[in-house]
Amino acid sequence: MAALVRLTAWAAGEPRTEGTLNTLQHHLAQLGFLTEAVAVQREVIAVSDAPPEAAAFNLLTLGRLQRRAGDAASAWRTLEETRNVMPADKRGLRAGLWRHFVKECFLVVTHTPDDATARRRFAVSDEHLRGVPGLWMDGVLDAALAAAEQAGDPPALDRYRTLRQAADREREQNIG
Repeated sequence: MAALVRLTAWAAGEPRTEGTLNTLQHHLAQLGFLTEAVAVQREVIAVSDAPPEAAAFNLLTLGRLQRRAGDAASAWRTLEETRNVMPADKRGLRAGLWRHFVKECFLVVTHTPDDATARRRFAVSDEHLRGVPGLWMDGVLDAALAAAEQAGDPPALDRYRTLRQAADREREQNIG
């Protein structure tokens, strides 16, 4: 609690810039003050005049914090909003953003207690995955496998296991 008081006092003496707010949000989240970190991240989004890709990153961060705070419904709504500002191209420099977005979608599925909702969210996440390169990076397939299990989708489990084998081969080629 002392850390929260100290962080809040520090932030009160700083201008409410995106940089200051990002620092505050990061430290709050690291210390486990997720509700407070969510509120600060909302403020980051409100004050940001970032281009679409940076806006997508800011929204993705909010969704991740909401999921970690146990609010899968809000996290999913934020991810839907994020999708609206994601770049159309899933390759090249944007591939990493897409991998993190898709991973977060799958992670929200694993935190969705309602089976029917989990299956719907899984189907949307699976669709977002298509065309994203470098699936061996960023833990995407681990999240996809966990989501397929949560959604109770054996064919998807098999498909993701096959993708993981192919991704392992791709990783070996890229690293070796």
